[in-house]
Amino acid sequence: PPSESLPEERTCFRPAEVFQGGYDAVIVDRDAQKVKFVQVTTAKKHAFKLMYFFEALIALGIPAGN
Repeated sequence: PPSESLPEERTCFRPAEVFQGGYDAVIVDRDAQKVKFVQVTTAKKHAFKLMYFFEALIALGIPAGN
C-alpha cells in the first residue's frame, strides 16, 4: 500500500522543479491506491523518460512493483 504519510484525500502535487522531466503534476489517491501523472505540452514530440516517474513514486513512498 502507498505510504501512510500521503494525504487521505485525493491530492495533486506539482514538481519542485519547474522543468522536471516527464510530468507536470502527480495526482495521488491513497484510498483508491492510484497515482496519475499529468503532462501538458504543445510540442509535436516529447521525450518519455520513465526514470522521472519511477523517482516520483519512490519519493511518494510507493515501492516498485505496486
